[in-house]
Parts: sequence; C-alpha cells; structure tokens
Amino acid sequence: MIAAILLVAFAVAVGGIISAWMTSFTRTTTGTVSSLTENQTKCAGVYIAIDAVTNSAIIFHNPSAEPLSNIYVYAGDGTTVASGLSLSAGASHSVPWTAGSNTSVYITGTCRNIGVSGSCERGQDCWKVS
Repeated sequence: MIAAILLVAFAVAVGGIISAWMTSFTRTTTGTVSSLTENQTKCAGVYIAIDAVTNSAIIFHNPSAEPLSNIYVYAGDGTTVASGLSLSAGASHSVPWTAGSNTSVYITGTCRNIGVSGSCERGQDCWKVS
C-alpha cells in the first residue's frame, strides 16, 4: 500500500516537472519564432542596388527602409573589394576598385541577420566599364 502511494506521488511529481518544462519551452519557442518571423517580414524583398560600375568605382545604395550591415563587395574573379560596410535606409556608398578583366561585381550583406545581395554584370545598364 505504501509502495503504491509512493509510486503515485512520484508520478505526480514527474508530471509536474514535465508540465513546467513544457510551459517554459513553449513560451521560449514562441518568442523565438515571433522574432524570426518579424525579421523575415521586414527584410522581404530587400536587396542592394548597384547603380554603376565604372573603371575605378562601384556605386551602390540601399533602397529599403531597413539598415544593412556586414556588406562585402566582390569582383567577378572572387577578389574582395571592400568588407564590413554598413548602409542605413536609403543611403549610398562608393568603393574604389580597378576593373581589370572582371566582367561582374557581387555585393552581399545582411538585413536583420537575413542575407541580401546585388549584382551587376557586363551588358547590364549598371555596367559602365569601358
């Protein structure tokens, strides 16, 4: 009889611990998912606009309402032209470079920890290299 009472008490205690953990886990997970959803919604459609690529400069801007960070500019051959840049909403930036034989430029960055990018290749209106 005492064994049965102890077994029931143990089962109730374990059930209480699991219930408390599940409640905490659900609240934490809900908060995380909510934050990620907000970031994805605010950064949907955000990109880096490349205005012009000349023989000596790459000119680009952030057309979105969100700030961009961790911006890297790459030449088509994989060379890093600039790194660690940030752009506030609507801001423009220019980086010096030598075009050489490159035929494209790629820019990557993040909007609220979500990757964004832009590119310009020979033959597009943005490519002004002569």
